[in-house]
Amino acid sequence: MIRDHAHSSKRPVFQSLTVGSSMGYTSCIVPTAEREAHFKRSVKSCQHTDAFWRGESRPMRPAPEPRRIAIRGRRALRARQTGFSLIELLIGMSLMAVALLSIAAMFSAGYTDVHAGGMTTMGTSAARQMIEDIQTLPFDRLVNVNSFDTTNAGSLPASNPERDLARKWRYTLAGEGAGWPAYSIAEKAMWSTLTISGVPLGASGQIAVVQDSPTLRRITVTVQLPGRTAGAPVPVQLTTLISRL
Repeated sequence: MIRDHAHSSKRPVFQSLTVGSSMGYTSCIVPTAEREAHFKRSVKSCQHTDAFWRGESRPMRPAPEPRRIAIRGRRALRARQTGFSLIELLIGMSLMAVALLSIAAMFSAGYTDVHAGGMTTMGTSAARQMIEDIQTLPFDRLVNVNSFDTTNAGSLPASNPERDLARKWRYTLAGEGAGWPAYSIAEKAMWSTLTISGVPLGASGQIAVVQDSPTLRRITVTVQLPGRTAGAPVPVQLTTLISRL
């Protein structure tokens, strides 16, 4: 609401402007004749102030800070793109190398154990086959294979069928050897040599026959397998009893 107040003087100098609001009245006094433009600006200022008190505008709102926001954004992006430093990478690679070396040693030991287990299985099978061959002999002729050694050609039985069985055991465990009678083509076709990866097993066998009673014989077959180190054979031994009724 605007009220004009007239003065008694002939020439009015000022004009009083009263602006009403919910907080009260605000008066602005401006010169009336000298600067009309200044009066209009004052009226706008008064209206602006009144609107501010009513909460319709926020003249004190701070200006945005685009640079600060951009910097914060770059810091957040940098924080999400964290990685490993060169020292951390070198330490990790060193630990991995130590672990891989340990695993490689385990593989080597495991392969050696598997190889030794395979040889033991083959030696056990050979000893069992030798016992089965001995059981085919007549009871009175079992003593003829006593003290036979596949590494000694002089321990061969003098007559068959013991002699042929002894030659078969030698060929099976170690193949042909110096000092042994030559094997014929037919014998090589009937018999086979135990090999590992194409290499002959290289084992040896010994037979012991013990007379426990006139009607009982105890047969012990020992197969010596090549050990992990030279001169350290691994023995496989089987024993059976043969009786005469």
